[in-house]
Amino acid sequence: MTKPLSVCMISANLGNYDPEIPWPEQIVPPGVTLEIRRLTDANFPPRPKAMTSRLQVGIPKMFGWQMFPGHDVYIWIDASRGVIPETLSWFLDKLDHWHAAEMVVFKHPHRDTVREEYEFVKAKLAKGSKYLTGRYKDEWLDEQFAAVSGKELPLYASTAFAYRPTPKVQAALTAWWYHKTRYLLHDQLAFPHVLWQAGVVRGVLLADVYNCKYLPFVRKQRGT
Repeated sequence: MTKPLSVCMISANLGNYDPEIPWPEQIVPPGVTLEIRRLTDANFPPRPKAMTSRLQVGIPKMFGWQMFPGHDVYIWIDASRGVIPETLSWFLDKLDHWHAAEMVVFKHPHRDTVREEYEFVKAKLAKGSKYLTGRYKDEWLDEQFAAVSGKELPLYASTAFAYRPTPKVQAALTAWWYHKTRYLLHDQLAFPHVLWQAGVVRGVLLADVYNCKYLPFVRKQRGT
């Protein structure tokens, strides 16, 4: 008898950063079991002595495989995104498309490389962007970029991804947490680097994660 494919979908809205939008029931394909973990301050209490809520979100994002062990596939979705009933099936189809892939990630829709992202942020900061200044003030952006050896690596959007918890993936996600705490809260620059460094086999989605019908936008509007 074939063992069911066990999947865990994870999201975290800590500090009430995003609106709490109910998720519709997922269409679960035959032979698949699903666990959904949506974390809030109520079921994943704040740790104000150790970290901000925005740093704490990185724990389930990067260690979901450790927090909720025993699954074959994990799907991370930022709280800025919702789901539709077909979201689970869509991710599993994409993961199956690349049979050897350990992780499926989205290509960044606006910039192509890690270097381009860094230069974009630097230029916006120089022009006084309130939004990016709020996100990057006092963070170690330059040091982060210097620490990333794959500066010309393709840039990914870290908003949502699916993975199989192989040893390489676990190593990459653990290294990602190191970069997030050591240098820069915002994890996009380090994401391609840690995957490349660990040798994770990737499938890259060309769909625009910011305009994907399977991940509708729900984030609170903020200034630019």
